[in-house]
Amino acid sequence: PLAPRAGRLTLSQRVQGHPLSIQLLAGRFAETATDLASFLTTIEAELEAAEQITPTSLEDPERQKTLYACIDYSVKRLTPEQRRVLDTVSLFQAPFLSEYAAYVLNDEEQTPVHLQSLVRLGLLTSIVKTFKEGELILLDLHPMLRWYIQHHLSGMDAALQERYGQVYEHLARQAYRP
Repeated sequence: PLAPRAGRLTLSQRVQGHPLSIQLLAGRFAETATDLASFLTTIEAELEAAEQITPTSLEDPERQKTLYACIDYSVKRLTPEQRRVLDTVSLFQAPFLSEYAAYVLNDEEQTPVHLQSLVRLGLLTSIVKTFKEGELILLDLHPMLRWYIQHHLSGMDAALQERYGQVYEHLARQAYRP
């Protein structure tokens, strides 16, 4: 909504209509004080460079390289703290509660703030499930983002992995309680 229709069409054509690519670039565009045409002109060289270094893909390499470039553009602009949170939540193979991520990262104060930023930037998806007891808000990571992170992840801290295991141990205990 921050851009005129012609600019939105240009963006959609540039990323071949891929919804995640549009979402990622829209998240970054929303942080700028420029118009969409200027934004796209500014980032074009960086997207082209990222497309050239895209790892090979088995399916639709032309479209995958554009998606890879948009992911790369967005992830490279994260703060170190946001990147640490994103890398860590890539451990979760299914939708997860923000409280679980905060527990794994051992930071109940800043982790929710970083998770909200990642949702706003399109790097995480927020899913609201409504039950008679209330709402459950889950976060999820797109499979292509998970692939990108795993491809660029240097290694995961053993303490983080241990806390991740504790989250699932807790869930298993809850599930098997009478």
